[in-house]
Amino acid sequence: MKKAILIAFVQCICFINYAQDNNAKLNNYKKTSIGIGLGLDNGGIGVNLTTYLQKSIALFAGLGYNVHELGFNLGAKYRFLSLNNRVTPFMLAMYGYNTVILISNRTDLNKTFYGPTIGGGIDIRNKKGTGVWNLGLLIPIRMPEVDNYINDMKQNSGVAFDTPLSPISYTVSYRFWIN
Repeated sequence: MKKAILIAFVQCICFINYAQDNNAKLNNYKKTSIGIGLGLDNGGIGVNLTTYLQKSIALFAGLGYNVHELGFNLGAKYRFLSLNNRVTPFMLAMYGYNTVILISNRTDLNKTFYGPTIGGGIDIRNKKGTGVWNLGLLIPIRMPEVDNYINDMKQNSGVAFDTPLSPISYTVSYRFWIN
């Protein structure tokens, strides 16, 4: 699964680089933003640095606190250009932390898991054009290690899980254009 995602990601980047148009009009766009927010793409509660390679394709990195430890994510974002410059839909794929298991009164058993995550959402540009609200829905692709750990905690440590893991996650942040 990891290899397939990596291969698809590399193919997308190669295709995008091949398909780029060097027209000066297309290259007139804001390229880099830094933001603060909540969500996997921000490393939890943290910051996100996004750089657009072209008008629709960006690479990003997020670093933050995931309520257990330092969390990070690296990924790619594709935004669908539209006639409405204020609201822009996007999709993304990333790798990094995507699950945190927190066990009450047993912090020694808390654990962070890493894996791929996919998702989508919208960017809402402010009227001045100096920043953008980022709202999204993310789907963590959890590796079998997560279920194995939960089952092990239930069977061998007597841990009871009151709620199941959510199959989705949310992201919300505000990003400032820095160039």
